[in-house]
Amino acid sequence: MTLVFISPPSPDPGPIEKSRRNKILDIAGEGSPLMQAAFLRAIAETRGRIVLAEVTRALERADLAAAWAAIPWTDVGESILLDALPSRYRDIYEAAARQAAAELAGVLGTAVRFDLLNPRAVDWIRQNAASQIRQFGAATERGIRALILRAFEDGIPPARLARMIRDTGIGLLGRQVRAVENARARLEESGELTAAKIDARMERLSRRYLHQRTEMIARTESLRASNEGQRELWREAAEQGLLGPGTTMEWVATLDDRVDPVCEALDGVTVLLGSLFPGGFAGPPDPHPDCRCTLVIHPR
Repeated sequence: MTLVFISPPSPDPGPIEKSRRNKILDIAGEGSPLMQAAFLRAIAETRGRIVLAEVTRALERADLAAAWAAIPWTDVGESILLDALPSRYRDIYEAAARQAAAELAGVLGTAVRFDLLNPRAVDWIRQNAASQIRQFGAATERGIRALILRAFEDGIPPARLARMIRDTGIGLLGRQVRAVENARARLEESGELTAAKIDARMERLSRRYLHQRTEMIARTESLRASNEGQRELWREAAEQGLLGPGTTMEWVATLDDRVDPVCEALDGVTVLLGSLFPGGFAGPPDPHPDCRCTLVIHPR
């Protein structure tokens, strides 16, 4: 699919205003909830398909590999993400490219074409979706293993541990699992609550951590897709001969009390189109998760 944007000639072609970067951030922000919903659905469906008896039997044998195999993440969770994530990436990527094309057409005063089906765009969407699914699954497995090992140390019976895995373990990072189990240990030591009430409280804590984790991933990956869609449009414009070899990209950080020191140092730095920024960064959100930076272009 090729998109064509034409605007009246600009009397003084110049850089895309920094204020317009907010539109790229808005595109990422609009797409983020849908991406997060895909992860939450994958986790919920996986939990719903767990057969506790199978997990319990594996735990009774102290077989961590079998316990993980009894959790249907690959068949259920991964399948849901493989179906949902590419379209989430594609929608954000395309919206950002459309926005960048319209803005660039306004500056150049000529048609700017964007082909969503070009091999670079297709490969980027496919590879990034697959990579994120692999990373999420691997981190989830490490979190489950950390939970099992901690439970073994604490002498938690296999049947209860199987329920803990289902109710509080799926989707968490290892450090989040440890935080939940440390909170559990403090409550058990106090002796003020029954085991059932402790489990219920830990389930709520787990849901909060799960929301934080999936929100972080969704915000980071949505920004990655929006910035990459914008950069791909610029690359295509250069290939169409609309941007000269002196065209540069400028890093623009969100300069507030939450700004990361690396991003603050990169703010205002310019490099030639297609080049890496200092530190080897291709662009946001490479420096860190939940980056709020973007790029603007200076056509030549």
